[in-house]
Amino acid sequence: MQVGNKRLGRVVAFAAAFVVVAWALLSHYGVWNRFLVWIMFTQGELHRQLAAAMRQVAQEGWVAAGALIGISLLYGIFHAAGPGHGKAVISTYLGTSRTRLQRGLFLSVASSLAQGLVAVILVEVVVNLLGYSLRRTQGTAGQLESLSFALVALLGVGVCQQ
Repeated sequence: MQVGNKRLGRVVAFAAAFVVVAWALLSHYGVWNRFLVWIMFTQGELHRQLAAAMRQVAQEGWVAAGALIGISLLYGIFHAAGPGHGKAVISTYLGTSRTRLQRGLFLSVASSLAQGLVAVILVEVVVNLLGYSLRRTQGTAGQLESLSFALVALLGVGVCQQ
């Protein structure tokens, strides 16, 4: 068992060193920052197209829903590729414990569904049922975001205890 632990330790140390060196090189040349800016810019463009597609669906009905669905898919992909979303917690958990790929996929899908559910609840409850203004909704979203950061940190502490 000791040999397996030493080997795992070497693999983790190598992976950590690789990540640090890659991050340093990418930071030095600004590649990572440019990549994130491109993702956020593309997400912003898709957001504008999404709003236009929603207006088109409102005017023309569900005949125009195909474009809305396609743009929503692309928006979700670019949104998920951006920073955050618990990717660091899940990837660290998968990289440091002996879990199966199936469990990792389950964690990823479960976290994505939870995020989607929170977004739907936020829009439906806060905007439609409570009649909040856009500014007040954004304030509520900020509070929920802080709560989600705390929950992710708590999840990270729980993972470290295992």
